[in-house]
Amino acid sequence: MTSKFIILFYAVFIFLAYENLVFAKRVFVLHHETGMVTEYSPVDLRPENQIKISGYNGYQRHEGPAYQFRSPTKDLLVNQSGHILYYEDRVKHRQVAGRKLNVRQLCYWNGKKWYHAEVSYPEGIYLISAPFLDEKEDVFYWYVNAGIESLMTSNSTHPSLYINNDFELYRFYFRDTLVQERIVKLVFDECLCSTGACEETCPIGRMPTFNNIIQQIISVEHFISGQLGSKIIGTTYYVKQGNKWIEKSNAEIQNELFLKIIEDVGCCGWENESSDRLLAYNGKQKFILYDEFSRFNNRNYDISFYVFNAEFSLDKKRAAYTIKPCCKPFDTIRFSSDVFDKSRGKEYVNLEDQKKIQSILDTLPLVEVSTIDASPEVSASIKNAVLSGWMDNDRLLLIKNNKLAVFRLSSKDVQVFSIPVESPHQVYLR
Repeated sequence: MTSKFIILFYAVFIFLAYENLVFAKRVFVLHHETGMVTEYSPVDLRPENQIKISGYNGYQRHEGPAYQFRSPTKDLLVNQSGHILYYEDRVKHRQVAGRKLNVRQLCYWNGKKWYHAEVSYPEGIYLISAPFLDEKEDVFYWYVNAGIESLMTSNSTHPSLYINNDFELYRFYFRDTLVQERIVKLVFDECLCSTGACEETCPIGRMPTFNNIIQQIISVEHFISGQLGSKIIGTTYYVKQGNKWIEKSNAEIQNELFLKIIEDVGCCGWENESSDRLLAYNGKQKFILYDEFSRFNNRNYDISFYVFNAEFSLDKKRAAYTIKPCCKPFDTIRFSSDVFDKSRGKEYVNLEDQKKIQSILDTLPLVEVSTIDASPEVSASIKNAVLSGWMDNDRLLLIKNNKLAVFRLSSKDVQVFSIPVESPHQVYLR
């Protein structure tokens, strides 16, 4: 046995023995009372580094869709390299002509120094997204849907409203000043706003991400909010190649795994009009990891149990996700619209059914781990916990009882630490 072979043997042995530590991520926690971000060791959650957020004046997380402009909102993003983006959205009135501006104030930490900038958009920009950080690089992104509405009249006293909408993705980075580059432009066909509200019938671009982090592949959904329920009528994919993003067909990325959360289409005062689901795609097959109606048998009740977040394990063999209930507190629970019969006095569920639902609510929020195949199996369930993400292929970082906790899949043990956390949005596992 040669010395080179012996060295290689021990190198492989050490790698396999400490695989989880090799793949361990970085852990950051925002302490919103002080405006400090603390980095903790991924091994035992000991504090390692701290940084004071420049310009920090409070924290308020907006949990609405990422494609809505949020005002006033303060938010914080952290990536794997420890870069920090702190931003605030607000509306400012121009002194001239009284027009409004959508203003985004930025404080950005690149690991060495803070940068500050302000970006303004005139009123009329259709939809501006929340920012996204690159997974590792010293850049960040956001997109706009720049819709231009126009009235057209043809032999009618009732003009028709049309919209021309462009989806545009921008990349930002600091040198001496803030640099802005448009890297993707997707042009939608002219669309008739048949109901008078363009978002009800015409598509916009929507870019789903996990934890507001941009990775090597992005998908732009052609999204229509609708009157009775939202729908996705198509998807355009882009793959990062150097500094460019190249459009790819579905066939070209068929070996890539994607997680997709399917939301309830409830409307008009109803919460549970369809089954919330979590799907995994690999370009060829679709695996249903979570189906609300099958999981909880709540089709007849107007209470929804939805997927709050989801993430693949690092080896892509499993997925973890959090299930949350809609619309707490629950003083009374209605029947769903399918079985609602107000004329016979059956607007609300009876006491026996309410006890069954309450037994479910007592376990929520719930973190589950599922295999990824045609017949997925739930290999772990952690009650009253929220997923922050996979630390490695065995350990999950959770929030339980308003504290950080680590769950080991191999032993099914939960270790709760003394690190206080009020919201999952204070924890950044990168």
